[in-house]
Order: sequence, then structure tokens, then C-alpha cells
Amino acid sequence: MDPKFFEQNLIQKYGLTEKSDIYSLGVLFWELTSRSSPFNFEKKRFDRDSIKLMILNRVRENPIPKTNDKFVSLYKKCWQHEPDERPPICQVIEELDNIDPIINNLPTNSNKSKITQDKDSDLNITTYNDETLRTIHRYEPQDFKNLTEIASGASAFVYYGRKNTSKFAIKKFKNPKEEAIIKEIHLMGIVSPHPNIITFYGVTKLDETNYSLVLEYADKTLRDYLRDDTIPFKWESQLNFAREIANAISWLHDDKEIIHGDLHPNNILINDGKIKVADFGRSCQKKESVSHTKAYGVIPYMDPKFFEQNLIQKYGLTEKSDIYSLGVLFWELTSRSSPFNFEKRFDRDSIKLMILNRVRENPIPKTNDRFVSLYKNERPPICQVIEELDSIDPIINNLPTNSNKSKITQDKDSDLNITTYSK
Repeated sequence: MDPKFFEQNLIQKYGLTEKSDIYSLGVLFWELTSRSSPFNFEKKRFDRDSIKLMILNRVRENPIPKTNDKFVSLYKKCWQHEPDERPPICQVIEELDNIDPIINNLPTNSNKSKITQDKDSDLNITTYNDETLRTIHRYEPQDFKNLTEIASGASAFVYYGRKNTSKFAIKKFKNPKEEAIIKEIHLMGIVSPHPNIITFYGVTKLDETNYSLVLEYADKTLRDYLRDDTIPFKWESQLNFAREIANAISWLHDDKEIIHGDLHPNNILINDGKIKVADFGRSCQKKESVSHTKAYGVIPYMDPKFFEQNLIQKYGLTEKSDIYSLGVLFWELTSRSSPFNFEKRFDRDSIKLMILNRVRENPIPKTNDRFVSLYKNERPPICQVIEELDSIDPIINNLPTNSNKSKITQDKDSDLNITTYSK
């Protein structure tokens, strides 16, 4: 069925069209090469509502290995979610006529189609329009010893566990929805591995129903690192951390076309002295970014556009949202303080109001001028951020490590400078 019929807000508006047939044709073309029922539908291996949900979230069966590339490209066009992106039948026929009938004959067995759990307990999870089959390793919960809760956030618990001599972090979702779990597994599969992004190893089940993520264990959060006055943190290290965070965001934005959407010091980890960006629960692919009717995040790091009431139903998460968060994080690397003393304050609405009125923290004295100029800039693209970071001298302008002299300022429109509250 055309996925548009599953969208509840469109169910009364969306009518049967030629494009509905084209979608069905794409699925049939995949089935000709796999000789399998899509999503193992005939054996009801998943309940039907789950299949609807996966299709709505643009999950599709992966191509069978050695399928003719042109044929794969054609049926992927046919099963696009948006009807306007599906080709007319005349184009389908034209492309079929151009495909070589001799080369790339296909195997007849279909054991490698997706969304299955194989005998080795690995999990094959289809990715949204991804080109490659991703086999996700499934760990048995008894593999992990000394499971201990080490963190808890709005949407998940994090546990520490050991397997033989290796350390792992296990993210167990609170009130989990299958859609959210599949999405985060998918995104983690895309972005990992990268030296500055937390490594995704696979999944496990800490209870009988839902998957948890098995991740690289990190020593501490960036927040804990910055607040620990016993750790020396001079200018060279501050600049190095800024570069590593920016490198991770560049990988997301430019290489993987993903928006993180929730950058703050508790979602950035440190392992063996290296930055590891983590937590992709609020992330999305650029092409799937949608407007939010509710803003999520930690207030000082959130795109101020989400606080504008008249825009809250129109403004979508973008790369520029991550760049704003990056600017605040860069200031925090030099101050080692929570912006607006946020961690000790309860008047959250007043902080929102200040941010909306373009109030920003003042640069820490003796901070490198070019670094200050960068984090105050009008949200440049990440490639420009990296270029400017690379041009900054890592030696001169070492900074004091204590944070008692931070201030709050107001952007260009005013001369207002307000000292920070109770630092």
C-alpha cells in the first residue's frame, strides 16, 4: 500500500493515484529478486502495526546482493515515500529497456533480505533508504557483568557493564517507542565509527521487550570535566577540544547529512582525553527534518528561534541549530561555567527571555580574539568553523582556568553589559 494512506492526518485527504501503483510496483520489483515476502509479512513475524510504522518511517527492504544496480536504483525511485518523487510508468519502462538482461543474474535464495534475526543472534535492521545491509550485533544480557546504573536522562538510563576485559555503556530507553529505538539504531549505524563520536557496537535486551544500545564506555561527560577544578585545562587543550567537537559536527552535517539537535556538555563525553559526541535521540537526517510543535533541549544551548512563540509551529531543526549550540559550547570551554549560571538557577523563563533579547555571556578575559569572534559569529557553516579553528594559534593567549569572571552581554543592538548572577 501507498504509505500516504498510513499518515493519519492525511487519511481523509489523500486519494488513490497512479503514483500509488508505482509504489506497489517498486515493492514487487524487489520481490522478484528476493523471492520473499516484504518484511516477512506472510509469516506475520512482526505485527502489522509495526510494519506500518516502519514503512511510515521510510524503512525499506535492502537490495539483494548482486542485483543489477540500475534495477535497484529504479525500484528505489518507485517506492519513495513522497508520491511526487516516484517516476511515471513511461519512465519506468524506458529504464527497464536500458537494463542489460544478461549480466548480474541474481541468486534465487532470499536468505539475506532484511529485518530478520539470524541464527547467530545478530539483528538485521533495515535502514531508511540506506544503500548497504547493516547487520547489528546482538549481545546477550548475560554477556555483561557488574551492570551498574551510571547516568539517567529524560529518555534513558545508562549502565556500565563489563564483557571479559572490555568496558561498555548500555543505554536503556525509558517508556520506549519502537519507532524511536529503530530510528536511533539507524542513525548510530550511519554515524559510527568516527574518532570523535561514541562508537555503537550493537544491541541487547535488558528486559524481555525492548532493545538497548551497546556503546563505547567513556570516562566522563564534558560537563563534569569542565567543572573539575583539579584538572588543568589551558588554552591549547581548550582549542583542541573545540576542534574535535567541530570535527564530529562536520562529519554529521557534511558527510552524513545528519543534524544532532541536542548538543550540550552532558551529551559530549570524554574517553582517554578525546571528545566523543553522543546521544542521537533528538537527531534527524537533513532531508527528514520537520517543524517541531514542541521544543526539546537544555535551554542555554537551544536555538533561540524555538523560544519565539509565534514561530514555534513553523521553525524546524536545522544545521544552524547545531551551530548555535556549538557557539555556546565554545564559550563554555573557556569559562568552565554553566551559561547564565543555568545549573544553579530555577527561573528558566527569565533565561529564555534574556536569550530572546540577544543577551549572551561575555568573553572570558584574555581569550584569543579570533576564537571569540568565531563563537560570536552569525552561525557560519561548519566547514567555515573548522577553517577558522585551524587558523587560530594554539599556543598564545593561554587562559585562566577559574571561571569566576564570566559576564553576560547583549549583542550588537545594545551596549548593555550585565554581570553574571552569583558566580
